[in-house]
Amino acid sequence: MQSQHPWELFQFCGYRAAVHVRNRPNVGRANSGGPDPVSSGGSRDPDNRSGRDSGSMHKGGRPGPAGRDTAALLDEQMAYYRARSPEYDQWWLRAGKYDRGPRFLRSWDEETDQVRAALDEFSLRGRILEIACGTGWWTPQLAAGAEQVTVIDASSEMLARCRARMAAAGGDAAKLEYLQSDIWEWLPERRFEAVFFGFWLSHVPEVRFDSFWELVDGALLPGGRVFFVDSAESPGSSRSGARAGAPETERREHNGGRRCDVGKRDFEPGWLRQRLAGIGWDIQVQRTARFFIFAQGGRIADS
Repeated sequence: MQSQHPWELFQFCGYRAAVHVRNRPNVGRANSGGPDPVSSGGSRDPDNRSGRDSGSMHKGGRPGPAGRDTAALLDEQMAYYRARSPEYDQWWLRAGKYDRGPRFLRSWDEETDQVRAALDEFSLRGRILEIACGTGWWTPQLAAGAEQVTVIDASSEMLARCRARMAAAGGDAAKLEYLQSDIWEWLPERRFEAVFFGFWLSHVPEVRFDSFWELVDGALLPGGRVFFVDSAESPGSSRSGARAGAPETERREHNGGRRCDVGKRDFEPGWLRQRLAGIGWDIQVQRTARFFIFAQGGRIADS
């Protein structure tokens, strides 16, 4: 479902990007704005993509991370990820500037396999919604056991790479539905048995956290389930979600040297589980040895 709002050109980080104008109506999701490319941690390697999730659902925008307008931050973040789409997979492959040597790569691959095994064991079936699919790193695995997968991302560049990855994997194209839309302006036309998102929640500003989970709730059928994966909190992180007033932004740099501000939060598993329980979710959050957290569960009311 495409957004019907007009587009304009804005200048971000030294390049131009098309974004929605901000005088759009509230779509009715509780006081949220958009989490989006609030990507990876500053002291860590950037990862996390995400569609874009421009503008705040608060009219006129609302002060968000670091006191700046949340909508403006997310617009800048969207531009960053659109421009970064050609190099995004370097992070996953530990290539180029992300190369830390063979020992690091072995640990990275082992922990990635651990998360993939947990996703397989959770056995998502039926109709699956993947939020912020990015280049489709997880999409072929989701499609393997699904009846149908709807992937949504605000970036046409990311969606094109997701399509290419599915084609290279030999996936059943008939199973896939690709939607280019700002998640904060999107309402599902149907409900799903499962929702998946990878390296997205850490991009959701605290002021929009509850609203994002209301969106997930609205997309799920009764008894529906959730699985997500994200970066693990770095030792001594200043962006821990458990710390009141913790910074929620970091400065990112493209391979070409352009710099942008994006959002990023870190989560300790126990704190995140309690935070989600407080808004009605029974989510088990686990951590690999170094790199990732992964979580699975559903609504407390469905337990």
